[in-house]
Amino acid sequence: MGRGPLKYSSPSGSLPQNGSTSVHLTDSGPITERAYQEFSLRTAAITKELGAFDTRSEQNICTLSLRAQRLCRIFLTRVLQGGMRVRVISGTRTYKEQDELFRRGRYGNPGPRVTNARGGRSNHNFGIAWDIGIFTAEGGYVTGRDDYDEAARIGLTPDIEWGGTGKASPTDPTTSSVSARKSA
Repeated sequence: MGRGPLKYSSPSGSLPQNGSTSVHLTDSGPITERAYQEFSLRTAAITKELGAFDTRSEQNICTLSLRAQRLCRIFLTRVLQGGMRVRVISGTRTYKEQDELFRRGRYGNPGPRVTNARGGRSNHNFGIAWDIGIFTAEGGYVTGRDDYDEAARIGLTPDIEWGGTGKASPTDPTTSSVSARKSA
């Protein structure tokens, strides 16, 4: 029988993206609890090794798979060292969240199309993709495609794939998706 929700903790003390302080599981038995605790410990070790970032980025990075967390931190460090003000603005998404994004700008819904992937078809659904946003010194959101291409040029490594250009890119140029390449 389940013992209720597990308490969420991240290395930075930040909250999950939805503002909740708990991870709700239908059955948080001892195996699930041990796995969650191990995940939290490994997340903390990666953060200690590679550094912590702003609260918003941390909230999103901590939702990623361990391998993607490591790659995301490497990417973010490289871009920040390159002089750009970048944040991780989205991490792992549920299928429902992905479907809500997919419906934007479609089926009579307002706004621009922001993704070409339905739930289950996005790397975000599997904890291996994150979106970045670039900001001005005053905190304004940068929308220039060239700035995002520059972030990719600075931050990419052979293990990181840029989703901000080409056929996979949504029509909205204001965010760009980055993914951990699938390992062989």
